[in-house]
Amino acid sequence: MTAALRPMGFIRRQADGLFTIELAPDVLGWLGLNGATKWHPGAVQVNPVIGVRHQVVERMVAELRGDRFHRYIPPTVSIPIGYVMPERTFTTWLFEPASMVAKAADLAAAVERYGLSAMHVARDLHGLLDKMGQRWGFSHQNVYRRPVIQWLLGDPDGALADAHASVAELGDRDDPAAEELRHYVDELRRMISRKRAP
Repeated sequence: MTAALRPMGFIRRQADGLFTIELAPDVLGWLGLNGATKWHPGAVQVNPVIGVRHQVVERMVAELRGDRFHRYIPPTVSIPIGYVMPERTFTTWLFEPASMVAKAADLAAAVERYGLSAMHVARDLHGLLDKMGQRWGFSHQNVYRRPVIQWLLGDPDGALADAHASVAELGDRDDPAAEELRHYVDELRRMISRKRAP
């Protein structure tokens, strides 16, 4: 796959099928090739997932969560490529020994025709919010990123309202994921208060 994707500008990031491409300064197009061998002995069924990673958003999310910033994991938003293709359905490619090159070319063509254009639509902050509204990404990740994007777009009140709504949805939950989100929202609120202070 590396040879098929390289002409578009994709860089292979790690051994398990992760590729990125620069869309704009501090914005990466993201392609993950998830492979499964369970159902097809001797072959690999590949589910390509496309996405966009906005580094400014991810740096802020990592800082507020107290996490170490990673250069390309995770994507800010992502979706299986089949859902941006005309059929709008989950799509996989079956790589068998006799058809590896042809399948790689076919998958790369789909990435070039449909994946890249979808990435470019989502490469700015407004595009990211729009794609989250179209169910790109995972809800448990978007609750961290949406308020940051709103803050970066100059809407601190919207950021706080979104964050507080996510906490309200937790209800009485006291599991680690719920507590982590509450802590994150507290950090976000403190950050916005500091920035607003004269």
